[in-house]
Amino acid sequence: MVRHKDQMPMPSPFVVVLSAEHEAVLTARVCSWRTEFRDRLRAQIVLEAADGASNEAIAEALEVCACCLTSIGPGAFLRCLT
Repeated sequence: MVRHKDQMPMPSPFVVVLSAEHEAVLTARVCSWRTEFRDRLRAQIVLEAADGASNEAIAEALEVCACCLTSIGPGAFLRCLT
């Protein structure tokens, strides 16, 4: 994605709040070597978002394009827990 240097990043309209149980499930998926990469990445994104990180910060930390985060959306949370 090419962005003009003066353009402000768009904040996410979603607020992610996790219960302790959900956080434990996602953390276990991130730490497990059996978890598929796609599912591990989704879990990491949801955990970062729950910590209040912006889309730009999450993308930088996980070394993915910010547009990938918008394509995953809040449905990733539900898929991570099933």
